[in-house]
Amino acid sequence: MITTTRARASSRETGTRATYVTAESCGPGKGSHFTVRLPALEPKPLAAPGVGLSPLTTTTRAEETSAGRRILVVDDNVDAGEILADLLRTLGHEVAIAYDGPQALIALESFDADVAVLDIGLPVMDGYELAGLIRQGARKPVPRLLALTGYGQPEDVARSLAAGFDEHFVKPVSIESLIEVLKRPAGRPL
Repeated sequence: MITTTRARASSRETGTRATYVTAESCGPGKGSHFTVRLPALEPKPLAAPGVGLSPLTTTTRAEETSAGRRILVVDDNVDAGEILADLLRTLGHEVAIAYDGPQALIALESFDADVAVLDIGLPVMDGYELAGLIRQGARKPVPRLLALTGYGQPEDVARSLAAGFDEHFVKPVSIESLIEVLKRPAGRPL
């Protein structure tokens, strides 16, 4: 015996019709088969070159972002760290990645970073402790320290600045804001 249930749905937002979900089963313990049928959408015409694209995709060039910076990205979220590193490389920067504080300190022994982008909520040691250790370290000049975190309350910003960060960004960071900071001369801000 096959039992079939069929539901039809439509969406005012997209104007789609004839959307079906079908569930079939031969009975308890016999498994189920689900089918979802969605109508095809008409492709939207492509915009003319440069129309409707963000300034980042059309005009940002490496030289406009102070290319050539050496940037250490420290984030325990591997995907987030890799995406940021890829973006920074696309903008013309040399990037190293670490996934916790001890890895970052080891990386800084051989990677002469101009800028370090640190997550605050790191395992082993948090970003505040890491920033303090970088500031106290023997390495001179100390890289510009940027906090990139989910913590965005005023007390979080104050704490990161007190810990030695030069800037505090809340995830997700505006790429334009990050580029503006990277345009500034290397080292501590004036």
